[in-house]
Amino acid sequence: MSIYFFIEFVIFICFLFSFKKSQSQEKRLFYIAAFLFLFIEIFRSSVVGNDSPLYANFFSMKNLVGYGTVDKPDSTMEIGIVYYGHVLRYLFLNTNWYVPYFIFNAVFIFTPIFYLLNKHSSNKSLSLLWFMIIIHSGLLVGYFAMLRQLLGMSFLMYGYILFENRVKFWQLWLPICWGVAMIFHNSIVIMEVILFGLYFASGTKYIYYSAITVALIIRFLVFNYANSLFNILMIYTERFDSESRILRYQDNFGETSSSLPNLFLLALTGYVFVYFSKKNELHSFFLKCFIFAICIFIMMDSIHMVNRLSSLFFVFGLCGAIPVAIKKNKSIFYITIFISLLFLIQVFIGYNNWPKTDSTLPYYFMWEK
Repeated sequence: MSIYFFIEFVIFICFLFSFKKSQSQEKRLFYIAAFLFLFIEIFRSSVVGNDSPLYANFFSMKNLVGYGTVDKPDSTMEIGIVYYGHVLRYLFLNTNWYVPYFIFNAVFIFTPIFYLLNKHSSNKSLSLLWFMIIIHSGLLVGYFAMLRQLLGMSFLMYGYILFENRVKFWQLWLPICWGVAMIFHNSIVIMEVILFGLYFASGTKYIYYSAITVALIIRFLVFNYANSLFNILMIYTERFDSESRILRYQDNFGETSSSLPNLFLLALTGYVFVYFSKKNELHSFFLKCFIFAICIFIMMDSIHMVNRLSSLFFVFGLCGAIPVAIKKNKSIFYITIFISLLFLIQVFIGYNNWPKTDSTLPYYFMWEK
């Protein structure tokens, strides 16, 4: 059994026991789930994740192959990751061991996620479970590989947290965080524009239902034309076409991730969330992000940059889009169990047919390899 599936199953059990539990009991279950999740994220070997060895060499100054090193970066490395690398090497006294860099990266990346999840999620264990299993484990795999974009996304999330809490001088800190985010990856600019639009967009059941339905229609009626058009646009966008290597897992499981069951299951999830959301929840920024992520993934799931682009919105959505009704309403709780089981079946099949070209499996801890 894959270590990922074992942890996902344990987190699923934590979710089952969370129904109608007190806040303190639910938090204890979440702490168990979070510990298991962070354990495999923080203590993974540098061979786990397609780009991980390249980043390990980049920070630890091992060789110039691939991304180069902090002192001599490859021309494809954005200025943000280079400056970030210099800061980390200063903090860790220029050690050539990759472990402290990987641990710091994980803490920096997951701190804003767990902050928002702890503050906004109606069921924290479910949010964490779906982070691991939704879109055929695409988020989990991506968080092992796409470091530059993850760092940029983290600055976006830190900026949002400062804005949400209206901290002193947030008008200054927000543009600083979002400006810094842009120098880590080109796609961050697109994310910022979409986030800005979603924050001020209207949210009604009719709009959400229509958006998901139209996404399905586009996917199955005009997908080939839209796919070709989007790829042409990628070619004329600086460096985006070269990023097609990202999420190799998605590339190897293209037929699975594009299958009817997977896409309709995502659509069903969106319909269920909208149906059980109260009026005030329909205007939630997190629900708008979640529905947008579902729609963009359904329409163009086999296009690598769109898979990458949707990741931020899935994460925002999972942090706060789960309806409050799930705490006490048996109907939505049982429906959510059913959907989660279907997701688990999908990832179980995926883990047992994992492509040899993807290094996310087999999993090794840092003391093993």
